[in-house]
Amino acid sequence: MIQELHKYRDRLIQEEKDRYSEEYKKSKWYKEPTLEDVLSSQRLYADYISFENILEKGDKEEIKSYVALFEQAAHNYGASWWDDDLGCERTGGEWETEFYVTLRNIAAKIVGLSEREFSEFYEGRGV
Repeated sequence: MIQELHKYRDRLIQEEKDRYSEEYKKSKWYKEPTLEDVLSSQRLYADYISFENILEKGDKEEIKSYVALFEQAAHNYGASWWDDDLGCERTGGEWETEFYVTLRNIAAKIVGLSEREFSEFYEGRGV
């Protein structure tokens, strides 16, 4: 299953690279994106690296605990919230929710749990 995680990592990096302009790719300032560049926060990056390390060890009980961790993170990022400054409800983080749902589903397959859908975590209300 670590191959599936690495395939996901490679896809994220390629998607980032595809967003770069051709002009930038040809410039002397061009730098190949890394996973750390792609993941918008240290928390996401740390969760990915920690999960990767657990997959390498192959401890199914620890992997199972990551299913719960990733579900909670997906719920947290997917929740709509009230923005006092703007006086309106805001949507949760769509990209981050998708990230955690994907990691959750990779972990779930390993421990024999069924996959869950993005829509189960992302509320999508607000502006």
